[in-house]
Amino acid sequence: MVPAKPRPTISNAAPPTRYAFPFPTLLTSRPAPTEPHRLTAILGLATGSTPISVYRELVRMHRDEGLSFANVTTFNLDEYWPINPTSIHSYRRFMQEHLFDRVNLDRARTHVPPGDMPRAEGSPAWLAAQAATPP
Repeated sequence: MVPAKPRPTISNAAPPTRYAFPFPTLLTSRPAPTEPHRLTAILGLATGSTPISVYRELVRMHRDEGLSFANVTTFNLDEYWPINPTSIHSYRRFMQEHLFDRVNLDRARTHVPPGDMPRAEGSPAWLAAQAATPP
């Protein structure tokens, strides 16, 4: 029998700084394809309680260390449907409260599937359209 590894919990999970550590390098090391003098990064972000401590650390790094999100574009892959983006249960609202509104991130560069879009348009088609549009 193979011993099971304990699942991460609040008490035994790695500190958020471990996961947030690469962000300063990532956010300051990639030139924009059309403007080599401007640095850019594209981040895929998760929602839910798991990444909250990482988002808190990124906010702290922005506030205390000057980490800039000015040239960052973000993508979240999911949203409840149907849901109003201002609903307390919306992932858009969750991201606004935990990260987007707390750093210098241009809202036009944040992409969360609209929970109020017609079902026929669907998240995959929306995501492809967003990814094809330069920031």
